[in-house]
Amino acid sequence: MQTQMTKSQLIQKIAELRELAKKDVRSMMEAFEQLLKFRLADAAVLWEDYLEETMPLLEAGVDLPGARDHQELTEKREEIAALLEVGRLSKREISWEDWEEGTGALAEACGLTESLLEGLEASLVAARRERRRRRRNLWIAAAVLVAFLAGVALGTLLF
Repeated sequence: MQTQMTKSQLIQKIAELRELAKKDVRSMMEAFEQLLKFRLADAAVLWEDYLEETMPLLEAGVDLPGARDHQELTEKREEIAALLEVGRLSKREISWEDWEEGTGALAEACGLTESLLEGLEASLVAARRERRRRRRNLWIAAAVLVAFLAGVALGTLLF
């Protein structure tokens, strides 16, 4: 049994280990990218709800405590898209530095996506709270109006 490698065997072993490490790094990058894609699908649904439910209130100048700034959310979406592109492009590169940059970009994009999701959810909660408050006030106003009209009608009948 041979305990020492020749120089050519050592070079071959290093090349094999390098190839194995490349596959591991690419697998990690692809795992981050897949996670990001799933979370971005969730964000896309929430974004549509946000545009439908929250934006009209914000555009009308309604104060929504807890809602995030629209510009901040938009900038996060743009930054996530840019980081995702860096990650995707880095997978095609051949240097460790590029792969590290790509993995870092994808990991950062995952973190930003979580922050975006939290911001969208908080904004939707604030908008839904405001809509419930408005509906409740509308029902109260309607009840007061009905009571007033009933009082006027009763007063007219009795006097």
